[in-house]
Amino acid sequence: MAMTSGFPNPPYPPLPPAEGYEADAYAVTALLVTEDRRFLLQLRDEKPDIILPGHWSCFGGHLDAGETADQAMLRELNEELRYRPAECHWFFESVYSLPRQTRRRVRNVWYLVPLPLDEIPRLEQHEGAGMRLFTLEDALVLPKISPLDLCAMMLLARQPQLYPRHKDTALEA
Repeated sequence: MAMTSGFPNPPYPPLPPAEGYEADAYAVTALLVTEDRRFLLQLRDEKPDIILPGHWSCFGGHLDAGETADQAMLRELNEELRYRPAECHWFFESVYSLPRQTRRRVRNVWYLVPLPLDEIPRLEQHEGAGMRLFTLEDALVLPKISPLDLCAMMLLARQPQLYPRHKDTALEA
C-alpha cells in the first residue's frame, strides 16, 4: 500500500456508477491532505446566494456538461488554486438529498489529493475568503464547517477504527 500525504492510499478497484440513484447535481470535492495529516480548507465567501456562506469547506465544485468526475476534480483544483496535483485518488462517493428548492439530490465524489507542504506557498486561491490547514481535531470544533466534508475527513482519518476487519483499507498513524 503506497503512502501519500500521511495516509496510505489503498488501490481501490474502479466502481461502476451506482444504479438507481439519479441526481439533480453532480459534484466533486478534494480532500487536500499534507504529509503531516492536515487538511487544506477554504473559507467560503459570505454571499447569500451560495450554500454554506462563511463556512469552512473542502475545495471542489460541480461537473460541467459532458465532464467526468475525474476531469471535474482536476479542473476545479486548477481553477480554484492553480494546483495540478501529481496524484488524485477516488476515495468516497455519496448521493444525498438537501433541504432546498432546486438541485436537491446530489451525487458527490470525494478525492484524496496529496498536497506536499512545499506546494502550499505556490497555491493561488481564486475562490473563497481564505484558506488554512487544519488537523481533524481542529476541524471538529469549528463552529461553521461543511458537515458533509467533515464526514469525509473523519472517514479518511478514522478508517482503522471504522473498518477494523478490512486491513487493506486501514490507515496507519
